[in-house]
Amino acid sequence: MNGISILINNYNYGRFLAAAIESVLNQSSPPEQIIVVDDGSTDNSVEIARSYEQRGVILIEKENGGQNSAIRLGLKHVNQEYTIILDSDDTLRPDACAKIKSTVTKDNQPTAVMYRLRVINLKGEHLNSLPVLPFIRSNTKAYIRKHGYINHAPTSGNAYKTSFLQSTFSYVKVGSFCDGFLAWAAGWQGDIAYVDEDLGEYLVHGANTSTMGGRDPVRRYKNNNYTIDHCKNLEQWIKNKDNGIGPDWINLINAYIWREIAYFKIWYGMYSDITWTQCIRFGVAKFSAASHHGAWRQIKNSLFLVAAPVISALVGFAGMRKKLNA
Repeated sequence: MNGISILINNYNYGRFLAAAIESVLNQSSPPEQIIVVDDGSTDNSVEIARSYEQRGVILIEKENGGQNSAIRLGLKHVNQEYTIILDSDDTLRPDACAKIKSTVTKDNQPTAVMYRLRVINLKGEHLNSLPVLPFIRSNTKAYIRKHGYINHAPTSGNAYKTSFLQSTFSYVKVGSFCDGFLAWAAGWQGDIAYVDEDLGEYLVHGANTSTMGGRDPVRRYKNNNYTIDHCKNLEQWIKNKDNGIGPDWINLINAYIWREIAYFKIWYGMYSDITWTQCIRFGVAKFSAASHHGAWRQIKNSLFLVAAPVISALVGFAGMRKKLNA
């Protein structure tokens, strides 16, 4: 293979950034390029990144515009065949690059190499590994169409072909949270290799963008919107790739996001553009397909979706609806 670029995107994570960079520099098989894109940090991030320039780290500074804008800018400077987008609060284990390189050969050059991330807390305790469910190793396109997702680790748990990233990022809006869209797009192509080991560490510290950092309503709502954006981006990418043929974004939403949509419609009056009929129709269909989650979860969540319009009417009648300051 031509080599690996590590693209570290950072915003005000100076307290974690050095550990991320050190984990890359300490690889048993070093990456060919290391880039840090700082998205307008106001802490000491730039000073930390600059201290590594003498060790070959490339620092790119920009005004704050969101994670995706930082990654998009960084990709313009990548010069290797594969890229790992490493969040600055995550780290790679010492043999990560070596195992990725051994997976990619002259005759096997997948769009993505997916691996697991060990979830740790600030004490360094091992909580679990992501993804929790097994990787889907065959018929990934059909799986996405049926379930609305593919099992994958967060962004740092994937090495993508740089050309794939540069192409797919033309469909990503400025903002945050790109991992779902990228993994699903790679899955739609069905060209994925897997390393079923923890090759990196995902740090849970309370300020994470994802719900790993907490399950408060504002964070849940923002994450729901990110996932819906993934579906809209994926729809456009699929239709461009497959000559206009493909599922609509609303049919790409997975079961648990439909449940979250129903929750926010009931208690906060959000998602007025999505009807209860759509919630029930698509949500129940997705839960019916999710047999691997167990019959009880399928049944209770499907019943909740069916009952949700009545619950919503009662909540509204009783004046119990809340305001979400998202």
